[in-house]
Amino acid sequence: MEDTSESKAFADRDDKFYYNRLKYYKERVLVPLAYINFDEYIKELNEERDILNKDLNKALKDIEKRPENKKAHNKRDNLQQQLDANEQKIEEGKRLQEEHGNELPISAGFFFINPFEVVYYAGGTSNAFRHFAGSYAVQWEMINYALNHGIDRYNFYGVSGKFTEDAEDAGVVKFKKGYNAEIIEYVGDFIKPINKPVYAAYTALKKVKDRIFRKGIIKT
Repeated sequence: MEDTSESKAFADRDDKFYYNRLKYYKERVLVPLAYINFDEYIKELNEERDILNKDLNKALKDIEKRPENKKAHNKRDNLQQQLDANEQKIEEGKRLQEEHGNELPISAGFFFINPFEVVYYAGGTSNAFRHFAGSYAVQWEMINYALNHGIDRYNFYGVSGKFTEDAEDAGVVKFKKGYNAEIIEYVGDFIKPINKPVYAAYTALKKVKDRIFRKGIIKT
């Protein structure tokens, strides 16, 4: 979450917030984790490499038969690029497996589950492994969860309402828009103090309490 809050420029809650929600909401909270199993990952890449090599050899034979065939030349170049990228992924996979072990967590989400909707409250992805697109795997899993449980509403949760490139949550908005999400604006909420002196005392005490908790003087 720290990596994501920094890269997307939004303020995140502390660990205590999430632990408390998990403790009190229990089965109404799901925290899916996306990870890479390197044995499986490298195996799939090796299988892909075999197919690419087979297709590349076929393209080379086609060029031998018809050197003027531009389509075969383009196909060869494209397959070679794919093969080079595949080799780089295999090398990276082996290196990461050596550094982190066979399973590497790359992304996680924090979801509230209700009978009428799944709420994507927060999510985080390690910046170092963002290119593995773990956050999309998390969303795919939870969207399928909603469908399999007959929940017809998937809530990506709030945005600031500012849709300019310099908005503080511009990265978050871009991510959510990628799912063709609809933005719904609600009336909102507010607090109307009925007894102003009592409310003033309450807010003052709350600030003191929050300050104490932040300093770690009182623990729960």
